[in-house]
Formats: sequence, structure tokens, C-alpha cells
Amino acid sequence: MSSFYKKSIRDWMDAQWPNGAYTETAIWLDLNDYAGFGKGAGETVWATAPPILTVRHMQHYGDLDFLKESLHHHIRWFGFLTRNFESGMKDKGFDIELKNYTGGGSGLGDWLCLPERDLFLTHTAFYMASGRCIAYTAKQLGVTGLYHRSLELANRIKARISKIYLKNGFDDFDFPKGTASATPGPEMSLFTKIVPGEKRCAVLKNWFHRKGEMWLGDEEDRFLAELDPSYSMKMFKSGELVKRNASHFAMAWSQWQGFGEGMLSIRYALQTLSDNGFHHIALQKAAGVGFGTPEYMLRHNATTMWESWWRSEDLYSRNHPFLGALAEWMVSSVAGVSLYPTTIGGRKVLFWP
Repeated sequence: MSSFYKKSIRDWMDAQWPNGAYTETAIWLDLNDYAGFGKGAGETVWATAPPILTVRHMQHYGDLDFLKESLHHHIRWFGFLTRNFESGMKDKGFDIELKNYTGGGSGLGDWLCLPERDLFLTHTAFYMASGRCIAYTAKQLGVTGLYHRSLELANRIKARISKIYLKNGFDDFDFPKGTASATPGPEMSLFTKIVPGEKRCAVLKNWFHRKGEMWLGDEEDRFLAELDPSYSMKMFKSGELVKRNASHFAMAWSQWQGFGEGMLSIRYALQTLSDNGFHHIALQKAAGVGFGTPEYMLRHNATTMWESWWRSEDLYSRNHPFLGALAEWMVSSVAGVSLYPTTIGGRKVLFWP
């Protein structure tokens, strides 16, 4: 596995543009530029994978030589972001204080989630993550000046997010005009320690006010149209369907007995719940039934994880790792075996069932 991950990172480094931009998952994808900040750059989340994977690789395998090999490339990526982030976000229509932002925007973010995506947060948080990763790498290699500069910039980005997302005074960690529904939100900000310490309890408490929503996807509608009315009523009584109007049913996803989260927030949500004393709620989410759950996939004959929560018949993959963060949580939280947060080379394991 070490060789596999090093090759993946090296492929990204080989495809890095002269301006320092990392691409999306492949250099030829037309998501580069559109989803990123132009000039060949991939979407910020995807293009930040190389420095994040490098840190994870170090934690698992302790390969200092690979840190040395990759550091220059990651510095160039962070430099590209530093030069282009503000203008790139402006070009995407994000104003500095998010005064008019109502969610969404240009990018990929918490891909294939069910509610609205908060793309400002994912762009900005992964910019911060790039700085943190370079600071970590520099510290391991003894490059003190780079460590302090990178960490200082990452902390400034963190403070900016915190200021904007606490501005509304509701302690729900949402953009100023948000309705506490977009993703990622509190789960990501709690997981990554963006939320200030004195606000963590309030933000965690307010996260539990979130609710699921009706899902009006075409594939599910076509499926329901073929059901016998008596079976539809049975599903309604069990809570799997909701009334769309007097004569039609619809599927709905549950916030706390299922998932609306996309490929990023599944990990953040489950781990945050388990780490903060709400493991029973994390178990509820993972063991839920109906739309927006692994059980829904299994009931529709899935033998592998789907790319989307819904029954995509023509676009999204039926064999994809995107929603697979459940697997990491099952080992680290359910079984209670994970790497110690500051370990190097997997030398220290945390056993916490």
C-alpha cells in the first residue's frame, strides 16, 4: 500500500503545472480550470490531495525520504493558492464577507451530498489544509522557518473562516445568510478544529437541530411510480416514504438515522459524533434504513458501494469509494483501533473501543 500511495502522489507531482498548480484526479479532465482557479488547477479539495496524502503516508509508514522528495512540489502548490486564491474566489462570485452568499457556487465540494453544498467553506478549508500539511512536513524535516510561516498562514485562514461563520450570532457555524442546512458545516469545522474552543459545545449542540429533507430524484420517482399502492402505503407507515402531496409519495433522507452528507462529510460527521460522546447517534446514522443509507443500496442489490446515495441508472458509478468513509470509522470508532494522532510510521496505536 505504501508504494500504491506514493505512486498516486508522484503521478500528481509529474502532472503539476509549471505555475505550481496541481490538477484534478487527471491532467486531462475538463474540471481543471472550471472547478479550480484556472491556469490548469484542479478543484481545491481534489488538488490538495497530494499534500494530505503525503502526511497520511508519513503517519502510516514513516518515510522521511518521501517527505523530502515531495515537499518542493507541495510548496509550489501552496504558493499557487496564495497567489491566486483571493482573485480566484472573486472570479467565482464569492464576496469577501459572504454578505450575499446563499450556498453553492463554482466547485465540487462535498460531492454528491443531498442538501446544498457550501463551496466557499470547502475551497477555503482545503487551502488551510495545504498550509497545515506543509507545516507538518517542514517540522518533520527540521525546516523551522517554513514550519512557522506555513502554520501562521493556515491559522490566519482558519481565523477568517471562524469569523465569517460565527458572524450571524446563532453559533450554528454557517455562512451569514445560511439556514443551517448546507454541507459541510459544523461537522467539518468541529473535526478540523476550525471552531474556537469556547464555541465548540454550542456549535455541537446546534448541529443537532438539523433535519433531513424530501428527495425528488428522477430515478426514485420512476421507481415509486411502479410500486403497488398497498406497498407504497406500507413504506409510508414504516417511515421510508413521506407525503409529497395528497396523491403522491416521495422518498426522504434522515439527518440522524441516515445520511445526507457527501463524500467529505460522512467521515467528519461520524468521527465527530463518536469522538464527542455521541457514538450511539453515529451508530444510528450508519445502521439506518431507507433512502440515504447503505441498507438502501443493499436492498437494491448492491454488491459494492455506489458513488451516489440515489439510484443513478445512467451517470454515477455503482462501484466507487466516494461514500466509503464508513469503513474507516468502523475500524477507528466501532472497533476502536486507530493510529495515535501524532504517530509516525504507525508506531503508536490508539485502542479506544
